[in-house]
Amino acid sequence: MTQAADSAPLPAARATLVTVLLSAFTVTMATSSVNVLLPALVTGLPASYGSVQWAVIAYLGSLAAFVLIGGRLGDGIGHRPVFIAGALGFSLAGIGCALAGDATSLAVSRGMQGLGAACVLSGNLALVATMAPANRRGAWIGLLGSASAVGTGLGPALGGLLAQHWGWSSVFQLQALFGAAVLGLAVVALPTTRGHAISQPFDFIGALLLVCAITAWVLGLRSAGQEPVAVTAALLAGSLLSCLGFAHGQRHRANPLLDTGVYRNPAIRDCLLQNLLVAGVVMSALIISPFYLTAALGLDLAQAGLLMAVSPAVVAVSSGTVGRWLTPDRLAPGSALGLFLLLVGVLGLSLLRPWMGIAGYLGCVVATALGYSIFTTSNNGLAMRIAPAGARGQVAGLLNLSRTLGLLTGATVISNLFDALTGASQQELLPPEIAADGLNCSYRAVALVAATALGLRLRALIAGRSARRQRPDDLTSS
Repeated sequence: MTQAADSAPLPAARATLVTVLLSAFTVTMATSSVNVLLPALVTGLPASYGSVQWAVIAYLGSLAAFVLIGGRLGDGIGHRPVFIAGALGFSLAGIGCALAGDATSLAVSRGMQGLGAACVLSGNLALVATMAPANRRGAWIGLLGSASAVGTGLGPALGGLLAQHWGWSSVFQLQALFGAAVLGLAVVALPTTRGHAISQPFDFIGALLLVCAITAWVLGLRSAGQEPVAVTAALLAGSLLSCLGFAHGQRHRANPLLDTGVYRNPAIRDCLLQNLLVAGVVMSALIISPFYLTAALGLDLAQAGLLMAVSPAVVAVSSGTVGRWLTPDRLAPGSALGLFLLLVGVLGLSLLRPWMGIAGYLGCVVATALGYSIFTTSNNGLAMRIAPAGARGQVAGLLNLSRTLGLLTGATVISNLFDALTGASQQELLPPEIAADGLNCSYRAVALVAATALGLRLRALIAGRSARRQRPDDLTSS
């Protein structure tokens, strides 16, 4: 883009901000509002538990596969046309979801919706960074996180309420309506921008390898326990080979989708890996909670959606306070504190029983949400502080990609595990004790993931302190 941020008129900048915030809300709402629908989709389509999971997985997989491609196209031709095309595709795909008559057509429409969401999401940060006044840029970028948290929080409540009174298709009708609102605002409010001059053609081979890698990864995870081991191994091997081919090509192509130079910094790699692990932990709650709340606690979908909205609400409310508390020297310790609280909440969920009721569930969820809020704010701030000035946009994109891959992997793995433990795909209604046992066992596995992320952060903290203690000795000896 060629327009400087400081030269953008404030009314135009604010119009861009409103458009981007609504899009961030819509994209995340489209994820979380469908999680609470899974029990209703099983009985409403009708379909098996395993097949309706694709309503979540197809969306996240498409979003992960195309978010870098959308960003690269935006750099080349300008983010406005990519954003508008994405909003249009998102809305049309939402209508397709509402009209779906079986699990397959729903999954295909959700995949197309994820593609549209990727095109919208890829331009958000770039548009805000370009249009925001210099003295407000940080605050406006922070508002994007809050809008995403609000979308994640309201999604289950809206989804449960609409499904309870007007059926599951009304949730997708609402998504299409929000998408149309984003499209209208984008056409009117987004600035006309020019992409950077690019002398080399678009990296179609890299884009194809990236899509193949993520698609094979999703299919491999989903096939585990359902297909022969050889099929799962072949799919995962195909994903690995595609990743290796993608990484090799990015290092040697003149116009790559992604500059892999940022991976040379181990601190950034740690931030990305922890971001991926934590996203998988958080997604587990969104997948399992509807079944626990409806089967074990006997709540209807509207009540379950309201309870599931508590976690993102805590994140949205606490993020601002956490951001003000986090000074540069508190970023790494803050990340460790967040991971510790997240682990405490997950361990609580692994011990939760129906007799503990709603209060027990909320206590665990609030601890998990507060830990996630502290970790995310700290981890993102730490990654952006470490990143070279010329690579901050790329690091922000990688953070988004790692989060999406974590959500996708968490949704797939925890769905398979919960189904294996409870037989959810074979039963229309789960007995309360089986639902509770499935939750407990699943979260014991999730706790191992959270503990791994905490161990990585503590290792980095210890290494950093050792390096700082050695520096004075090095200076003295020199």
